[in-house]
Amino acid sequence: MNKLILITFFTFIYCNNFSQNYFQQEVNTKIDVTLNDKNNTLSAFEEIEYINHSPDSLEYIFMHIWPNAYRNNGTDMAIQNDENGDVDFHFADSINRGFIDSLDFKVDGEFVISAPDIDHIDILALVLKSPLAPGEKITITTPVQSKNTTRNLL
Repeated sequence: MNKLILITFFTFIYCNNFSQNYFQQEVNTKIDVTLNDKNNTLSAFEEIEYINHSPDSLEYIFMHIWPNAYRNNGTDMAIQNDENGDVDFHFADSINRGFIDSLDFKVDGEFVISAPDIDHIDILALVLKSPLAPGEKITITTPVQSKNTTRNLL
C-alpha cells in the first residue's frame, strides 16, 4: 500500500513539474459580408481582435485561408481526396474551384506584410511590425473576396 501511495505521489510531482501551462489565444471576429449566389462569391470586410494569452511575445500570426484549399490539385485537401478515391475535384474545371483573394491586411490601422506559406497555399503569416507581448491585443482588418466551389465538388 505504501508503494502505491509513493508511486502516485511521484507521478503527481512529475506531471506537475513537467507539464506545460495551458493557454488559448482569444480571437473575436466581426465580418460584414455580401453573397453573390449567381457566381458563388463572397465579398467581405473582416475585423479580428486578437489577444495574446501565451507566455511569449509573438512576431507572426498565422492565418488559415481555407478557400485556397480548393484552388488546385496540389493542396493537402486535393491530395487527400485523390488518396481516398474521390476524383470529382481532381477533374473539375477551374471555374468550379474555390479560392480567396483581395486580402490586404492592416494591424491597428497600419499595413503589414503577409507571407504565404511555401508548401501550403491555405496558410499565411502576418508579419507584425512589433512583437505582440503577452496580454496585449491588436486589431487585424482586411477586405476579402472568396469564390466558393460548386456543390457537386463537395
